[in-house]
Amino acid sequence: ADHYPKPKAQMRLAPNGIDTRFFCPQPAEKLARLRRSLGIEDGEPVALFAGFITPRKGLEYLAQAMAWVSPAPRLVIVGRWGSQAYRQEVLSLLGRWRAGVIETGFLQDEQMPDYYSLADVYVSTSLMEGFGLPVGEALACGAPVVAFDAGAVAEVVGPGGLLVAARDERALAEAISALLQNPQRRQAMSAAGRAHVAQRFSIAAMLHATLDAYRDFLG
Repeated sequence: ADHYPKPKAQMRLAPNGIDTRFFCPQPAEKLARLRRSLGIEDGEPVALFAGFITPRKGLEYLAQAMAWVSPAPRLVIVGRWGSQAYRQEVLSLLGRWRAGVIETGFLQDEQMPDYYSLADVYVSTSLMEGFGLPVGEALACGAPVVAFDAGAVAEVVGPGGLLVAARDERALAEAISALLQNPQRRQAMSAAGRAHVAQRFSIAAMLHATLDAYRDFLG
């Protein structure tokens, strides 16, 4: 609205659409098999990050926060690293927590609902997001989110997670710990987050908003 040379009255918003039938909570037996394949013990908490990993994603802040997270989770990192130099920087910041990290590399979309559903907490430390599809996909799969309040992330997270100030490792650790220590709160956020995505960011919501825009402008 500030930069595009058109009056606000001529603008309509159609959000990104997330397929909530595909991105949905997965069966417990399927998640148990995935947990075993990753070498994660029963009952061991899981924190997940997914995306193409560049400095914009802020993973160094998550690495530093891990020292203060309690109970200590297994950190699953899904995605390609933009550079080996950044990967080494992040891994070195983990220190002794490096042993608890699982790197999967790039995964096909078909695998992602399993990983999102496995997570007790999905963590987004992105410093700049135009939308944040992985956040919405994680919420659709029932994973509560802890995220930096950056870009559009707050709008996507809604009631499905906790927001902290960007670059604040202590606050990030406290928010992750708060959810890991409170299963009831996670369960409530899981239900609220999935309902939020289904209502505001589903494929149907995107199509309805797009069609409404055409109706407004074409009469």
